[in-house]
Amino acid sequence: MCIARPVRVLKSDGQWVEVEDGHGGSHRTYAALISKKGIDVGDYLLVHGELAIHKITEDEAFKILDLIDTIN
Repeated sequence: MCIARPVRVLKSDGQWVEVEDGHGGSHRTYAALISKKGIDVGDYLLVHGELAIHKITEDEAFKILDLIDTIN
């Protein structure tokens, strides 16, 4: 099953962001930004594949992660 997942921004160069899984884990990867406006280090994004599709709040990120945990 492929789903978008919440991640936290660690670094940004304006086109790509380095992110870690939303639970603050050790899994880090990169994602391309669709919108380059208003994305800062510490923000949460919804990522599908290697594409950041939407900025979300920290509360939304943890609700989604908790839901995913109940499915697994």
